[in-house]
Amino acid sequence: MRLSLPECKEKLTGLTAEDAVTHDSPIVSANLTLREFADERVINGQNWHRFLVTDDDGQLVGAITVDNLRTIPTALWSETQVKGVMRPITESTTVQSNQPLLEVMQLLEQQKLSVLPVIRENGVLVGILEKAAIIQLLQSRTQPNPA
Repeated sequence: MRLSLPECKEKLTGLTAEDAVTHDSPIVSANLTLREFADERVINGQNWHRFLVTDDDGQLVGAITVDNLRTIPTALWSETQVKGVMRPITESTTVQSNQPLLEVMQLLEQQKLSVLPVIRENGVLVGILEKAAIIQLLQSRTQPNPA
């Protein structure tokens, strides 16, 4: 199904970035050890390859990928925390939770991104927004309502 630009605008009007956040976003605490991270998030079948990292206040501080685990010998996983391996995230790669969804969609297109972290004004991470989730939201809003 293809929607024209005016149809997309109409369907996204009134929606914000928070409306399209993935409910089970890949978020981990900076204070987890790599062993806890591997056991709780990687081995237990979460299909994410990249996880957003938050501090004790829920602020977004960085990201860690499954590949980052390979840079540390497994013998050190129990004493190495996620914050020692994560990569910092720049503010330009985040969107505000109250940002209009149409603007977010345009940003994803312009920067050729498929996901963006969504934060509140105070910097607290809401979750991850996937381009696919916006498309699903659009499709669900274009389905005819059953009578």
